[in-house]
Amino acid sequence: MNNNYKFKQMKKAIAMMALGAFLFSVSANAQEKPKQKKKAKTEKTCSEAEKKACTKDKKAGCCAKKS
Repeated sequence: MNNNYKFKQMKKAIAMMALGAFLFSVSANAQEKPKQKKKAKTEKTCSEAEKKACTKDKKAGCCAKKS
């Protein structure tokens, strides 16, 4: 009978530790900050030197007309 009591106590202790570990991991995941998505760059910023270098022949990159 004494062995049965120890077995029940051991099962109870293991179940409580498993429950505690589960609850701890859930709360840790809830506090994690959401990752911010990187936005795709649609426009290239051009320096003054690049803008001045534009001629009639250049039509791509910074020299392209934006509408």
